[in-house]
Amino acid sequence: MRYEKHYTVKEWKRFNRIVERENGNDITAQELLCKKYDVILTDYKVNPLLNYRNLSKKDLAVKIAKNFNMKNFDKGMKIFDQGLKSFTDSIDAVTSQLGSGNNKTKLWSESKSKTKLWGDKRQNNTKSPSIKIWSDKPKKKRRYRKKPVQDRHKQNLQSIWGKK
Repeated sequence: MRYEKHYTVKEWKRFNRIVERENGNDITAQELLCKKYDVILTDYKVNPLLNYRNLSKKDLAVKIAKNFNMKNFDKGMKIFDQGLKSFTDSIDAVTSQLGSGNNKTKLWSESKSKTKLWGDKRQNNTKSPSIKIWSDKPKKKRRYRKKPVQDRHKQNLQSIWGKK
């Protein structure tokens, strides 16, 4: 009979260290405790949404729909907004660093408007680009034409039964 040992999750994580090595396999203190005792985690909570393996797709959709409400949606949107705001701040910092300094580091700051970068759409630029994007080669045509299905059936019947 194995005895029960009760641990909190924080205490249990302390035992996740290598104790022995056998034939290239690492054995942790958690594994040794599980072999000797019945370990019970006292403050471990299972997320009900993560227990989806035994549910059908319909039950899973119902379970997710029950937990989806405007309060949760607002929380998610606030987190998304904060992440987007920090991303734009970091991009602004990088572009301001590229814009300041000597003329060699000014990549995009000199050509802020699209017309300076790409040219005016209204002007008829007849200059051909130096690098071709699209190929000028025509499509290859098929060398042979497949016979209709009925002709193939007739040939097969003639080869089996002979000509009439």
